Amino acid sequence: MDYIPADFPGTGDCFNGVLTGALLQGDSLPIALDRTVHFISYGVRATYGNRYNKNRGILLERLLGRLIYPLPVSSYEII
Repeated sequence: MDYIPADFPGTGDCFNGVLTGALLQGDSLPIALDRTVHFISYGVRATYGNRYNKNRGILLERLLGRLIYPLPVSSYEII
């Protein structure tokens, strides 16, 4: 993924919440991490491209529906 020169408060909390939710829904740790990284990365990219007060964090409410999307092909290998 490409570097985006931005920082948004609350992304760590959001990361924790998505990861915990994915694990509670039965995802394995690699799948849960992949789901979380893709969600946060998409959120940062979507928020960075909008006129939005960055002090309010990422556009979380608009992105929540993406949590049910299938994951793209990942770089990890299940052994």
